[in-house]
Amino acid sequence: MRESEDAVTSECLASDAFWLRPINLPWASAAVERFDGADDDHDVHRGRAVLEDIVDAIRSLPESAQLTELNAALIGKLKSNKLERTVLLEALGYAGALPAGGYPSYATEFVSFDDANTRMPSQFYKKEWAYPVRFWTGVDGVDPARLPTGE
Repeated sequence: MRESEDAVTSECLASDAFWLRPINLPWASAAVERFDGADDDHDVHRGRAVLEDIVDAIRSLPESAQLTELNAALIGKLKSNKLERTVLLEALGYAGALPAGGYPSYATEFVSFDDANTRMPSQFYKKEWAYPVRFWTGVDGVDPARLPTGE
């Protein structure tokens, strides 16, 4: 580990274990060292409640909603900044939970890197988002079949 990177203590990881954290070597190492293979029921229920809040917020968006409104809908739903919310929404897009009409997700079919990166919307700010979420609008909503059922 480089000297410029702070070591992540067990206490630091435990206090932040639930929240989305950028992946870097100290955080990944600490998470692997702490992982015991068992899910804490409290964290699982809390995670499901947060996911339900996120999905409800997305479903409440108007059909005219764009990516800016999508990101803003998550404010207050989980401890995060704009970049962390963007990463979470992109992950939901990769999984097919945020479908983008006419653009297949990685969960439904193979999309090559070149194909995904040549499909660009005309709006500049949407190009900063990952495929396929960059094409999402409020009309597309959420695909409940791609979300965990909690069973």
